[in-house]
Amino acid sequence: MITMKLSLFLKYNEYICRLKDLVRTGWIRSNVSGGETVAEHMYHTALNTIIIREVTEDIDVDWSKILVMSLVHDLSESILGDIPTYEKTREDREREKEVLRDMLMELGYPSEWADEIVELSSKESIIVKILDLISTVYQGIKYIEKGYCSDYLVNIVSNSIAELDKLIGELESYQLINLISFLKGYAVGYIRRCK
Repeated sequence: MITMKLSLFLKYNEYICRLKDLVRTGWIRSNVSGGETVAEHMYHTALNTIIIREVTEDIDVDWSKILVMSLVHDLSESILGDIPTYEKTREDREREKEVLRDMLMELGYPSEWADEIVELSSKESIIVKILDLISTVYQGIKYIEKGYCSDYLVNIVSNSIAELDKLIGELESYQLINLISFLKGYAVGYIRRCK
């Protein structure tokens, strides 16, 4: 039993280290030097879970579940690599679900959370995706501030904002809608700097 637990410990620490070295594909294609890694992105998303919980009082969801989901939402990339959202095929999404299901089960969480994360089939998974997109938009803004203005980077930020607009309609949270509207205005101002 101890050997199995040690094996699990070593296995997932290896995955974590891979994610700390795996620079997000979008930032590589945007020619960002020293771009954000998948682990950094997941940390940003998870910390935003705690922050958003404090600044929105009009959403009835399981915040503990959202925190776990935000910490594991890209964990499968330690095996599959980082495929940008807009390039994922149905087969990529199925493989992602399969790998994430196994990982969640090994870690003692419901494997069906993987389906929710990939398919956005629960309020909690929609909020995780919103937090994921907020992290992406904000990181893109930081790169624009540093002078990176490639068309690819601007498209990442613009596409993420468009997806946020679609997802926010799935939730009934005036406070979250206001927050996204603020972020959108903030991002648009930075995008204009690139033109």
